[in-house]
Amino acid sequence: MVALLSQAWATQESEPGGSVAARAIPLRFDSEVIRLFVGNDTLRVEGTYRLICRPDAPPAISLLYPYPADSLLGVAETELLECRIPGGPWQSLDYEEYPRLPAARWRIPLGLGDTLEVHTIYTQVLLTRYARYIVTSTQAWGRPLRHARFEIHLPADVTPVRFSFPFERQETNGHIYYLYEAENFLPDTDIIVHWEP
Repeated sequence: MVALLSQAWATQESEPGGSVAARAIPLRFDSEVIRLFVGNDTLRVEGTYRLICRPDAPPAISLLYPYPADSLLGVAETELLECRIPGGPWQSLDYEEYPRLPAARWRIPLGLGDTLEVHTIYTQVLLTRYARYIVTSTQAWGRPLRHARFEIHLPADVTPVRFSFPFERQETNGHIYYLYEAENFLPDTDIIVHWEP
């Protein structure tokens, strides 16, 4: 969705086990916190997305969560998907991989409360010194995000040479990472980082 939930496609279920019809998305993508952890040959993305549900929302919705389809990146797959009302216990959610797109289809229950937090972890194979995270699909929601926070964590032995946004170097307890935060976030380019040894 954000990065997705930044999602470019949705269907809603009229009733459990019932027909699925394409309709307007009955929720609002409010904010996201994304952490990108770059390894030697793998990118690990941890995302937490806040969604505001309409009072007339159906019991569940399906969302397509796209992975970057990029010749500089390899296969991506989800490791974890869960949701909760803010402060509540996390519950596992069902998802299905669509490697040809590439994307995962999420099934999100909307009856838990008027605000949901969705947490996911996915990994993607790195083929070179480059990583990308999709944020342009935020435009499919029809409004900017109230707040977005992105962290990029690089190995200690590499140096970033290009960011697609003005990331700033941070240090916490001796650990260095790069941070970009924005209000009213409606991007026209994705989060991209290049690095070198």
